[in-house]
Amino acid sequence: MTPSVVIQIYTVLAPLLFLFMRPKYAVLVVFYLGWLFLPNISEAEALNLPLFPPLRKSVAPGYAVLMGMLLFDFGKVMAFRFRTIDWLAVAFVGLPVISCFTNFEYFRFSPVRAIHGSLSLVLPNVMLYGVPYFAGRVYFSDGPGLLRLVKAHIVAGLVYVPFCLVEWRLTPQFHRWVYGYHATDFGMAMRLGGFRPRVFMWHGLMTGLFMCSTAIAATWLWVSGTAKKIAGVPIWAVAPGLIMIGILTRSTGAIALMLMALMLMGVIYLTKMRWLLLAMAMAAPLYITTRVVGWQGFELLELAEKFNEERALSLGGRMMNENVFIDKGLEKPLFGWAGWDRWHGRIDGSVSAQAARYEGHATVPDGWWVIAFGTTGFIGLGTLILYLTMPAILLVKRVPVRYWYGPAGAAAAIAVICAMLMTDSIFNKMDAHPYHMMVGAAVGTLAGFRMPSPAGQAAARRRRPGEGRRDPQQRSSPDLDPHGPDTPQPGAPGATGYAHPHPTGGYGQVQDRGPELGPDRGPELGPA
Repeated sequence: MTPSVVIQIYTVLAPLLFLFMRPKYAVLVVFYLGWLFLPNISEAEALNLPLFPPLRKSVAPGYAVLMGMLLFDFGKVMAFRFRTIDWLAVAFVGLPVISCFTNFEYFRFSPVRAIHGSLSLVLPNVMLYGVPYFAGRVYFSDGPGLLRLVKAHIVAGLVYVPFCLVEWRLTPQFHRWVYGYHATDFGMAMRLGGFRPRVFMWHGLMTGLFMCSTAIAATWLWVSGTAKKIAGVPIWAVAPGLIMIGILTRSTGAIALMLMALMLMGVIYLTKMRWLLLAMAMAAPLYITTRVVGWQGFELLELAEKFNEERALSLGGRMMNENVFIDKGLEKPLFGWAGWDRWHGRIDGSVSAQAARYEGHATVPDGWWVIAFGTTGFIGLGTLILYLTMPAILLVKRVPVRYWYGPAGAAAAIAVICAMLMTDSIFNKMDAHPYHMMVGAAVGTLAGFRMPSPAGQAAARRRRPGEGRRDPQQRSSPDLDPHGPDTPQPGAPGATGYAHPHPTGGYGQVQDRGPELGPDRGPELGPA
């Protein structure tokens, strides 16, 4: 059985999981199972259908989830309520359409060709970005849903732990053992005197970022007290173990981001300065802005050479590629060159004597931001930045920092993971379905969140005479019960609505408005 046939069978059979388990769990299984274990194949090997993108690992789980939702949970799909914030995801997915029509000459001024070109660019985006985002909005846009999604991410990391340990010791071989070949050049697996695990992902960098993101999620749930166990294992054992595995992946960029996030977690906890999360999320946009306006990066390259000559050589090659992509992108600054490598070029200069070997070579896109800028211009680049940083922006704006280490622990973990992905996009493009589910779930939850007014809090306390005002120091306690005494548990009758203060000061049930609020307690983002 060829790897292409494996992907085809998975795409056809995976939707049947919706028959045997609740849809929200089927979505998690389909996306994570496909991302963790499907083979990596080229477009030439993939099944090509008219108008549809080639059936590869990047789109197969999207096809499967979409078919499962439409065939077996259509009522839930039709009940979805579109919000203004969702236009950001629509723009992120659909901007290639505008890019194609602003490059009308490439299609010989034919509307039919332009429409066909638009579909060839947008449909892969729909399967890779749109369907996971939509699934996150539909199934995980509340407190229990956020926590369920974060727990699933951690469990997926635990599943990968034995594979990573084997490859750390024996070199990356699982893809070859199962599918008969290495996903990418084996030489890329060598790093820091050893080998970085790859398992079934396209590159060791992607595996490293994934394992480090699971470590961040587990640590935040541990510190916040939002979860006590993961898959039956105490969270205090899971978090340090995943941190260790993240370090063993030997992906220096992902490890640096993980350590930065851990430090950020501690500093915010001690200082209560929530704007520090925005500072982390905006580090990449600041770098991108300085590069586009003309900074060549000599200082950064010289600093890298002092620490590691090999890494400086790699960094020099990436920055020279960026220089060419920036110059080419500025020729069509608003909506870019659309695609088909029209935004590529050749390296005609060096920013480092060590990196001179790249001169004259064709450019190779690495960073997600240069791909967005080259294909969709400043508009697409701005959309990418807002898309990945929106969870952090909404969390900082709407949720008091004392709840980040309590009921809102899962939301904070997702915001940090998205900020990590934004920073990683400077030099890599490591997007995957689970990350986009997180964006959809976090945006859907936080965009509808409102702190209750003082009058509403007082009215709610009068309705709960047995519950007095809590001590301020207890509000972020790990033992804080995220469900109030009058709050229906997930799955119980009435649990589909969220309590919001009425103008009269009381609380009523409002469908799809955001997470529940309790008196003097903050967002009810509690355990699933």
